Amino acid sequence: MFEVGGKCLAYHGPLLYEAKILRRWNPKLEKVEYSVPLKSGEEDGLPESMNREEFYYYIHYQGWKSSWDEWVSVDRIMELTEANIELKKQLVMEAKKASLAQQQKTKNGGSAKRGGGGAHSESNHGGRRSGSGDRRDSNAEERGIVPSEGPFRTSSVMSYNFSRNKLRIHIPMILESMLVDDWEIVTKEKKISNLPNPFPVETILDRFYKDVATRTTSPVELSLVEEYVYGLKQYFNEAIGNLLLYKLERLQYEQVFYPTPEQQQAMTPVERSLSGRRPGQLYGVLHLLRLISILPEMLSNCVGMDTQAINVILRHTEKLLLWLVDRIEDLLPHKVHKSYYTNTSSQYEGVALGL
Repeated sequence: MFEVGGKCLAYHGPLLYEAKILRRWNPKLEKVEYSVPLKSGEEDGLPESMNREEFYYYIHYQGWKSSWDEWVSVDRIMELTEANIELKKQLVMEAKKASLAQQQKTKNGGSAKRGGGGAHSESNHGGRRSGSGDRRDSNAEERGIVPSEGPFRTSSVMSYNFSRNKLRIHIPMILESMLVDDWEIVTKEKKISNLPNPFPVETILDRFYKDVATRTTSPVELSLVEEYVYGLKQYFNEAIGNLLLYKLERLQYEQVFYPTPEQQQAMTPVERSLSGRRPGQLYGVLHLLRLISILPEMLSNCVGMDTQAINVILRHTEKLLLWLVDRIEDLLPHKVHKSYYTNTSSQYEGVALGL
């Protein structure tokens, strides 16, 4: 049993990180124990899926932002001993070796798939949910939109109610950190996305399909990818207004897609040029990542989607994520990252946030 306020090593993906135990669920006492009392109005955040007959620990990864704090089971943490610190170092070395081996393999014309011990691999110890998963609006937990065509379509014959724990997509760390930064820029710095994005979602997905098409010899596989891309475009365009926007962004969305007559008259030439376009033709890679981050939960709640369709979606989403990692500097280079957003006026904030 680990003590509240003590330090430990915790698995996050395939690696171990030093962490501090901030809270503990004690099944014997049936209560949460704290190292620091909760602030007024703050909740303990116990996950609904938690087995309350076992100990759980709320940890803070040393040197990480508090937004990464999370509840973990005892199999995710280890004592902070010299032997375990050596294991931590060994795991880092193995990950580096796997990464170097993959880079060499790619240079030699090998497969672009990641090695089993690399930063993109899934760990038996589990990984943290996506950066935006715990910050999305509550309606994202209640609603799911399923297009009528493509691999996302529902089945009229088979009906399943999947456990959330069975569906999971591993988002590579570089993309997860971008989601966290995106959340902070919108919610803390009060900025919204510049529209149209130079690399909109539909363009990104079209490029993904073309790249896959140049490497795929199987007509069946190519057909599945084509359906997946088509379905994801539909999914994005249908879901963005209800599930993918922070409160500050919704006013912009309404002004672009559902302007009032007064707003139409006051539009600039650039704003008028957006009229008639689909969301997937305006929003960029970060909004696509927001969709991917909640996709497993949305699929879990889709009664009527058969297992084969879900497996196709998850498999191709993993491929899409790895493809995005390789091209993220083209889609969102550091030098233009800030131009992804635009400042909002105090008047806009007042209307958007209901101040």
